[in-house]
Amino acid sequence: MFSWLRKYSRASAASARERAQALHQQGALANQSGRHHEAAKLLAGAIAAQPDIAEIHVEMGRAMRSLAEPARAVTCFRRAIEIEPAHLDAHIDLASVLLALENMEPAERAARGALSIDARSVAAQVNLGAALEGQGKFDQAADCYRAAIAIDPESVAALANLCGVCLRLGYLDEAARSIERALSFAPQDPEMHLRHGNVLLERRQPERAADSYREALRLRPGLTTACNSLGLAQDLQGNMGSAMEWYERALALDPEDVSAHLNRAANWLRAEDFARGWEENEWRLHSREYAPLYARFALPRWDGSSLAGRRILVYAEQGLGDEIMYASCLPDVIAQAAHCVIDCEPRLAGLFRASFPQATVHGGKQTDAVDWLDAVGPLDVAIPAGSLARFLRRTPESFPAHPGYLRAAPARVTAWRARLKDLGPGRKIGLSWRGGVPQTGRGSRSIALVDLLPVLRLPGQVFVNLQYDRCNEELAEMRTRHGVTIHHWPEAIEDYDETAALVSAVDLTLSVCTAVVDLGGALGRPVWVIAPVRTDFRYGVKGEAMRWYPSVRIFRQASYGNWDPVILAVAAALSGSSA
Repeated sequence: MFSWLRKYSRASAASARERAQALHQQGALANQSGRHHEAAKLLAGAIAAQPDIAEIHVEMGRAMRSLAEPARAVTCFRRAIEIEPAHLDAHIDLASVLLALENMEPAERAARGALSIDARSVAAQVNLGAALEGQGKFDQAADCYRAAIAIDPESVAALANLCGVCLRLGYLDEAARSIERALSFAPQDPEMHLRHGNVLLERRQPERAADSYREALRLRPGLTTACNSLGLAQDLQGNMGSAMEWYERALALDPEDVSAHLNRAANWLRAEDFARGWEENEWRLHSREYAPLYARFALPRWDGSSLAGRRILVYAEQGLGDEIMYASCLPDVIAQAAHCVIDCEPRLAGLFRASFPQATVHGGKQTDAVDWLDAVGPLDVAIPAGSLARFLRRTPESFPAHPGYLRAAPARVTAWRARLKDLGPGRKIGLSWRGGVPQTGRGSRSIALVDLLPVLRLPGQVFVNLQYDRCNEELAEMRTRHGVTIHHWPEAIEDYDETAALVSAVDLTLSVCTAVVDLGGALGRPVWVIAPVRTDFRYGVKGEAMRWYPSVRIFRQASYGNWDPVILAVAAALSGSSA
């Protein structure tokens, strides 16, 4: 009895499977042909006919990703994994979409899930590397890319990504090898030429870098990243006019290009066109990467109007040196407002509390929760520190000739002076020779320690290390190979209050363009800067003086990459000066 019903059910199920398979096939072909809307409709029909086939959900996820529906794509890939936990492509595609959404930890889990299914999956290794890189775990990311290359030596994605992370880590030779191999496999890929240019730029070859950027533009004429990079290559060589033309070209291609706006702002500020420069610099608030930073405080933005009777929050942004520099505006704010609350990098909290006792100072990371505000009391307005100058430093005359606005702990300064005295007679000079990361021009503004020998061998000078990154091998080489001792106290580098005290205790600080210049200038201490042709905007474009810090003297490079005349000028100045 009812055998006809069973036969009908089996026939109906078979028909549903056949219909799902047919629609799935058609949907996959539509996806491959770029007809993603059509693919989505076909695949929706396939899922309705047979909802428990993982492969159909994977294909639907790909359609959603192509239709710029990443959240729906994530749902599709996760559904596929629920149906078939060992579906390799579902894990790989899920990781890729999560990476695009910048959800790095879930992307890492998805990539590891793929590797647990197939440890030799190149795509999974690349995804895992990208997820780790997105969390700042650059050494681990590099290992993943190397593992992918060991499996497939022709993986362009792995080679290109390894190049990028090696640039961050300072492994320039490996970065160069990786991108040159990637280019040999993908010579028509503009992104490879762009990355090659970045390596050449970091290796202090801006002319060759410009050639790579031009090739990227030839292959993809609308590539604004290449326009910006070409502008930077020109900037580094001192060709500000040509650089501005490239930034303008980027903006003609994309008027919303944040990088081009900020590059243009930097050049206006360097030329002391402050009114235009500060307005243009507000484009940083539109940066997709940093937008959450500027949205974290739910307070009205200070617009420069009177602060009388109002409580204001000034919060940190950008790097350590920027925080110190923009802190020069805090005395103005504190004098105007009923009360000022300062949110700063933890390393600066002690220094800021001692220097601005009328304010409330909170030390925290820029990614921290903001529940600490509950204990502060009601606030009326807030502003990121980098926007203060828009209202307070609009002309060259508005920069005060201050004697220093930060104060190191007097007892610590006294202690460091005693330690310096124990080193014997001679002028005590703090030294820093390397600064920044590839994104902030490390290659152009750093100097090899050995190149400073004409300064380091001067009689009557005692040098003390202020270099903040790993430098023990360099210091040892200077001692054993060249007979030059640079005294090093790790505790002075690890604790910024101690760094400030040591900078206050030395007779002079000699540095490339890095945060120790800001620290010394903010403390009102003598600082000599060895500056490249193209500097950060705070150093201006000419002369020895620095608007932000009256106690700083700039020694400028005349031509790109040629440090010898600058170093000899410093040596001559030290020989004929009491600093």
